[in-house]
Amino acid sequence: DDSINFHDKQPPDDDCRLAVSFMRLPPIDWSALRLSELVHQVLDSDEREVEQTGKIVEEQRGHLELAWAEVQFVDPKEKRKAFSRICLGRESNIQCLITFDFWADDAELLRPVWDEVLRSLDLARYVSDPTVGDVIH
Repeated sequence: DDSINFHDKQPPDDDCRLAVSFMRLPPIDWSALRLSELVHQVLDSDEREVEQTGKIVEEQRGHLELAWAEVQFVDPKEKRKAFSRICLGRESNIQCLITFDFWADDAELLRPVWDEVLRSLDLARYVSDPTVGDVIH
């Protein structure tokens, strides 16, 4: 499996899910393919009954490109309003997909989690020993 999923509780009793996956891209110039266009395509292909789609937010931090948006929908099983956020990030030849799903009732509590995930995102960084992390000399 190419993704990692984080839950606040053991499914199916979870109230939020953060999923992260990545892929290595061929070593070509990707600058002509804007991430916002890819996010737009993902939003257009969403099979849920989306009630509201937020604007696509773009950010450039050095070589890291980000584009993300939020949709609001009613979960067909639970009959509850929910949010789903999707982000594409790209740096060098690494692209990640991050999704964050949560109930509308928990939005105020969980939006800072999303903000921190995006703030701390760092791609295409080599760490020689992942059990230790970066060692700055």
